[in-house]
Amino acid sequence: MKKYLKYVWIGLIVIIILLQFQLLQSDKTNPEIIPTEEINVSANLPKNISTILRKSCYDCHSNETKWPWYSYVAPISILVTDDVNDARKELNFSKWGSYSLKRKIKKLSEINKEVSDGEMPLWFYLPLHPEAKLTVKEQNALVGWTETEYEKLNPEE
Repeated sequence: MKKYLKYVWIGLIVIIILLQFQLLQSDKTNPEIIPTEEINVSANLPKNISTILRKSCYDCHSNETKWPWYSYVAPISILVTDDVNDARKELNFSKWGSYSLKRKIKKLSEINKEVSDGEMPLWFYLPLHPEAKLTVKEQNALVGWTETEYEKLNPEE
């Protein structure tokens, strides 16, 4: 039985090593940024909100992802890349200017709710990125900005 376990461990180590040689590595390039579509330009973002978004949101929700070392280690790399790609599909601050008015209003509402509820940044992101944790003051600033921006874009309500 001990001999069997030894071979299992050796097999697992060999598989993990092979995975590092691009067999399952995901593409970690950042798409091109069109400056006029960036939220800082298209929404005339206040500096404090821009700073908060860059600190807490941009690694997943923009085309300016800073890929950490562990995003190059398979199989973790697959999970990280999938998470970033999913996050960009859901909300991409680098493409904010290309969103329809209806989509912007919807995203502002979602940002407001998720920040208010403490759902963003995601809990599993924070242990390796503690600097991304929002303070109460930052949460309040983001919530206030989403409400103000929502009113600007949707004055009927």
